[in-house]
Amino acid sequence: MFLRTGLMQYGSIYGHGAYLGPDFTADYLNRSATLVRDYYGGEKSAGAGDRTVGDYRVNRYDETTGTLVWSDAQAAAFTELTRHYAGLLGSPDGKQGLRPDAVTDPEEIHDVTAYFGWTAWTAAAERPGHDYSYTNNWPSEPLVDNEPTGHTVTWSVLSLIFLLVGSGALFAAFGRWNFLGWHRRDHRELRFHALDRVRLTPRSGPRRGSSW
Repeated sequence: MFLRTGLMQYGSIYGHGAYLGPDFTADYLNRSATLVRDYYGGEKSAGAGDRTVGDYRVNRYDETTGTLVWSDAQAAAFTELTRHYAGLLGSPDGKQGLRPDAVTDPEEIHDVTAYFGWTAWTAAAERPGHDYSYTNNWPSEPLVDNEPTGHTVTWSVLSLIFLLVGSGALFAAFGRWNFLGWHRRDHRELRFHALDRVRLTPRSGPRRGSSW
């Protein structure tokens, strides 16, 4: 349903997609974590922050039944965010590149909100046997103690370096060898046919005896 309604052309999941709208993974994670913290007493409560982190970092997925269990606070946040996304995706205004009334069916709103919530869970819940999430803690969210891992930073930097080095090598190769690059067109030779080999075309004009 997310793809069928064209939401990938409006927002993104895990940062992949269009940037007219929000990254729904990061958006859901931040909004839901804020609501969960408020559920536990908000900023003034000494234990609200730790309980919020526990709700998101502890992996409650049961592989035997295929069931993901949320806390009562997370379930309440889901209900609130369902109303939020119903207003965002069902708006008749069509702002920021989203077509008017993109998603209005209550069941589809529920399903797409659940999808956002699932991606947020994969970004925060610790994968079995590790102290980081299924997405290496990406996107990051301080409210759930979700900081990018060293591997995330290392491979991001290396990917950027490889991109720059590869692009530089490609441009250098095209500039060095003419048969690869754009100089090939500039080096074309201009040739002329010998006059005795050029076939003349018949003259076109008025017939004899006619006037202009």
